Amino acid sequence: MRHEVRAGHIVLFALAAMFVVAGIVFFYSGDGKADSPEISGIPVRAYFIADAHVGHSDKGARMSLFASLCNARQPDIVVDLGDTVQGRITRFYEYPTDREAALSQQKDWHRAWESIEVGIKEVALGNRDIDEKYPLTENDWISFLGYDERPYRGGTRLQSSVLVSSEDTEVLFFILATYSENFDKKGTLEWIKREVSLFEGDFIVFCNHDEALYSDIRDIFVGSGHRSTWMFIHGHHHGPATLVRDPWGTETESSGFWGSIMGLLGISEGEPDFPKYLVTPLKRDGVAVKVKFYPGGIYEKFELNVYSGQKYQPTIHYRIL
Repeated sequence: MRHEVRAGHIVLFALAAMFVVAGIVFFYSGDGKADSPEISGIPVRAYFIADAHVGHSDKGARMSLFASLCNARQPDIVVDLGDTVQGRITRFYEYPTDREAALSQQKDWHRAWESIEVGIKEVALGNRDIDEKYPLTENDWISFLGYDERPYRGGTRLQSSVLVSSEDTEVLFFILATYSENFDKKGTLEWIKREVSLFEGDFIVFCNHDEALYSDIRDIFVGSGHRSTWMFIHGHHHGPATLVRDPWGTETESSGFWGSIMGLLGISEGEPDFPKYLVTPLKRDGVAVKVKFYPGGIYEKFELNVYSGQKYQPTIHYRIL
């Protein structure tokens, strides 16, 4: 009996090893997805940055270099994904020391932001920008950014949607502010559903500081039959993330031991046609992300080092409808 149990264990171990090896071969070979479609047409080009933390170690150098990069390459839209400032200089919020420091940081960030000479610029403010644990308030930003006349979306003027078009491609961007003290989740989801139902373009892109609302928004789309390709892009997490590639040619963010194993096996934690991307300054020093959106649901994603100007190998993705 003991020998039978041992034999069974050996068989199970051998099968598991074969599964892991097959997964590794699949992941690194790039097989398991259909041939990439041909890229054609004029794209919409978007640049993203997150977690500049102006007032921290580099005193805003990364933000200034990002501004120079945008001015040199002239994307169609630029999105800052929040935590624009460090927010405080003491360990715990101390007034007025941190309030004065944060206002100074805000001015330094805004100086770089205003220097970006691109037609469309949007900000998805983060916890260090407007959370109650930090000194700046929602009203500070609404006045500072000139949003006093913006309509309320989901309870706040900090949320908006913007349509960006080229001759061949239409992209609808949602700018979210889930850290707003006036954030209304129900109202936000109703607003998103309403706008999505009227949109028949190529892409819908959700921009937020963190991944809050990702699952709720995914539930709106999955199984809906909506023709647009969608994605969720955010910052907030500074550590390295495993980008999980699956047979559909998309990536979803994963982390931890099981996330790494799933990454090796090419298994996605989320829905394969709803990618979630993390833009983080520590994944590669000074990283920003450039995305080219092409007609037909094809998009090309680049990582850019704003310090060196180096452009990392692009990855091409598409949704099989």
